[in-house]
Amino acid sequence: MMENHLLDVKEVAQLLGLVPGSVYHLISRLEIPFVRLSSRCVRFRRSDIDRWIAERVVEAKPINVRAPRRRK
Repeated sequence: MMENHLLDVKEVAQLLGLVPGSVYHLISRLEIPFVRLSSRCVRFRRSDIDRWIAERVVEAKPINVRAPRRRK
């Protein structure tokens, strides 16, 4: 089952387009879901990361397009 595949910090950083230090920062602020395997070892379930990403999608507002004005 790939949805519960455990990823390390480097893999999550690559997936998110971040540097590993940024992932550690998210961990320290408890802003990203992770699994603590020991005091120095954290991993991430792929399903949790996918859900975390989906929760952060910001939908674009529709653009209010006006019809061109008529010339008199």
